[in-house]
Amino acid sequence: MAAVMGRFGPKGALACAFLDIPRSAPAFTRGTFAFEFYFNFLPWCFSRRGGGMMGIKCMIKKSIPKPMAQVIQAALQNIHIYTHRKYWKLPDRTRDECIVIGNGPSLSQSLEKIYKYPADVYTVNDVCCTDFFLKLSPIAHFFLDPLYFNDEVHSKIEPNFSFSEHVRKVHYYFDQLQQRCHLMVPTTLVPLARMQYKKVKKIYGFAKDPCAVDVVRSAKKIEKGCCGISGVNSVIPAIQTACLAGYKKVWLAGIDMTCFTFCVDENCLIQRENRHFYTDAVANTGRWASVANFYRDIAKVFDAFDQLRELALYRNVQVVNTSLQSMVQSFPKGNLGEKPYDWLASGYK
Repeated sequence: MAAVMGRFGPKGALACAFLDIPRSAPAFTRGTFAFEFYFNFLPWCFSRRGGGMMGIKCMIKKSIPKPMAQVIQAALQNIHIYTHRKYWKLPDRTRDECIVIGNGPSLSQSLEKIYKYPADVYTVNDVCCTDFFLKLSPIAHFFLDPLYFNDEVHSKIEPNFSFSEHVRKVHYYFDQLQQRCHLMVPTTLVPLARMQYKKVKKIYGFAKDPCAVDVVRSAKKIEKGCCGISGVNSVIPAIQTACLAGYKKVWLAGIDMTCFTFCVDENCLIQRENRHFYTDAVANTGRWASVANFYRDIAKVFDAFDQLRELALYRNVQVVNTSLQSMVQSFPKGNLGEKPYDWLASGYK
């Protein structure tokens, strides 16, 4: 108690005492602590000193029964979603087919065919800082990783990365396309993106707040931009947006998903090779993470692909993976512009 008093003051100590108080205590005692907690400590939490919204969430989870906490959490999430939904917008479709470009090494084998194929193009991540971006001439480019919005995070994880140089390149290549390309970011990050990428004129949002496991049941909300399929890879929102934009067929190119092969070094850091089609360099990513959590993140990515398959079937969109050695099993595989290979899953013929 003394440690809590010293760090958080009397209100923090009072709140901790309330949280630890047994249910067998008299109702008057519990009621007194509850009054002090909700009318004195919670307003303090909302302040900057109290940790803001994170402090509120932690206290709600610990002090309120789980069913009630879930109701409150759902209400706060809906408020959060609808507050930022005004930034949600689908890119302007110009053709009946779309190619979603991942940055895997297999893409180098099919680039020439992609350049000539009559379809809209979606791209992701760092390809927008290369000359390939001009040749692909995408109508939408997707940023998902928070590294693209926070210079401080970049400096800790990638010391050699210059955020200002990255922004300069983004401005340059978007100008070269005469601002025809939409920059798509999570709806909650649109205000920040518009502040950092000032010269990009079309910055809109995609919904990444997780929907229910049953995608069909949540399809109406997904179509309105109220929720989305959650994934830790930027191609997930790109495919989701393509399914919602009204395309009849979506081709996936360079989505190899072979970057999850990793090892743990002598410092217990996870080391994995990250290869891209636009460079011969191999990015070795060394970071601290639990191996169990790392595998869970991998599972989330492939679960998201399965959810995208359900969304595509619901929207009557045929999705074909042109990366024949891709780790993604959720869609049939085939060459660009050709009939896909036979596939066992129902719904595709």
